[in-house]
Amino acid sequence: MQHENIQRRQWLAQSSLIAAAGCLATQSRLTATELEPALKPAQPEPPPAPKFRYCLNMSTINGGEIPVREQLKIAAEAGYDAVELWVRDVDKFTASGGVLSDLRKEILDLGLGVDSAIAFGKWIVDDEAERNAGLEQSKRDMETIRALGGRYIAAPPVGATDKPGLNLDAAAERYRKLIEIGLARDVTPQIELWGFSKNLATLAEVLYIAAAANHPNA
Repeated sequence: MQHENIQRRQWLAQSSLIAAAGCLATQSRLTATELEPALKPAQPEPPPAPKFRYCLNMSTINGGEIPVREQLKIAAEAGYDAVELWVRDVDKFTASGGVLSDLRKEILDLGLGVDSAIAFGKWIVDDEAERNAGLEQSKRDMETIRALGGRYIAAPPVGATDKPGLNLDAAAERYRKLIEIGLARDVTPQIELWGFSKNLATLAEVLYIAAAANHPNA
């Protein structure tokens, strides 16, 4: 029995040495290329592609008749991600006792964003008094939209639609001033093409004003 135990221990010792030698031999055959994946840190996964957002322009359903809260429900039920509201409809809501913070909560609860807004401040007209009044309206409109979580507002050629020949360089200076007003309110005015208008009716005119404004937010 003692002789058998000694043989067993010798066999186990020899087997362990053989296994270790085989393991070392295998490792010695690994090339630097084969070891490289284990030595490299794990690469982060690329970020997911941004989702394409669908925004409902309330001009398509409104007609001035549907209250803003009903407009929001329509957009949410139809599966939209965001809305472009008419500021005048929001003003009707507040004029009847509505509170902007409540409306913002309702927008969020419906899973919507305010990606833009439709406004009609006369920021572009030649008449200085009318233009100043338009800029004051634009300030109020921007503050309203910002209170709802929005950061963009349309800047169409309201008041300059009937007579052609608007000085585009003057319009660019006025647009730059509108942008500066927006900066103070964290809202960017987006110059808008109106095909029926006598001015800003072509993409060339709109691009010229945006470029001539010489502002990074244009």
